[in-house]
Amino acid sequence: MTGIRHHILPRFLQKGFIDNSDKGFKQSGKNNKKSSEITYLYRINENKALKASTRHISVEKYFYGKENSLDADITNLEKSLAILVNELRVIKVQQLIINPIILELITNISTRTKYFREFIDDLTGLLLDNFNSKLSHENNLTNFLLNNDSFNNTFEQNLNKYNLSKEQKKLAKALIPIFIQQNAKTLFNDYIQGIKGLKPSLIKESHNEVLQKNLLPDTRIETYKSLNWFIDISTTPLVLGDIGCLFQDQEDNYIFLDCQNEIKNIFLPISSTQMLIGTSLNSCPKINYESFRIEYIKHCREFFISSKQLPELVSLIPYLGEKSSVINNEVIEEMINNIVSNLK
Repeated sequence: MTGIRHHILPRFLQKGFIDNSDKGFKQSGKNNKKSSEITYLYRINENKALKASTRHISVEKYFYGKENSLDADITNLEKSLAILVNELRVIKVQQLIINPIILELITNISTRTKYFREFIDDLTGLLLDNFNSKLSHENNLTNFLLNNDSFNNTFEQNLNKYNLSKEQKKLAKALIPIFIQQNAKTLFNDYIQGIKGLKPSLIKESHNEVLQKNLLPDTRIETYKSLNWFIDISTTPLVLGDIGCLFQDQEDNYIFLDCQNEIKNIFLPISSTQMLIGTSLNSCPKINYESFRIEYIKHCREFFISSKQLPELVSLIPYLGEKSSVINNEVIEEMINNIVSNLK
């Protein structure tokens, strides 16, 4: 992965979904004399499977940053994770697995994805839009600014920079509510637009900084230690999507990221026939893989891949993204309403 092109969904995972029957596909570019690992890409808004090399799937220029060692750190970690996954792919029957590196695999796959970053982007956008809408009324906006500790602290600090008398400071504090009431809309709109302009770079930097500091969060690894891990075998062709892992809570809801101790099951497809499952149960859960495949695809955001070109998989493309929104507008609406109502 090191270099300019960073794979987001790692190639060692994609390798479980290549078409081993096709040896004639050639990748373009400098290595066009070599056969490439190829798979079938099923992408949102397409009506067919696209033949593609894993070299070109889920890759983005400097996704993990240009001037840091994160991509090299991830590449080094991938070496041990790839060995683990290759060993798991040798297993051809349902089997209990005891290997601590599994915890690192799940943690890494679920936190480094573009899906995770885009969720933060979506959430921030929804918050800003709803916040702007709810505070468009001058009274709400004035109350928000005047009751905002950060705003008041910043104002107080800046006020102290000037050599003002007590009377002058008192007058400034008295005038600020009037100024805010007259100019709040303009100030807030400028503030919102400024944040929106910076949002993409800020989110990328924040995501990379988290990964840089803690590529394998200890809290999540500790949570996964309580689970039993199995390799399960499916006769229904499995797919791998941009979501990577799919989680299931104790109420049997499927979610894209775990909710700490509420995990019931974790699913990670590692090949077209093998599923790695972490479960709070004592035995491997019985999975209806035809139904699960649909649910998995619904939670993917943009694409899934398969080792086979199948009409039945093409028919599932419309399900892509159906449940990819992790938090909906109703939840955001309730959050903002609560904030605004507390300021009145």
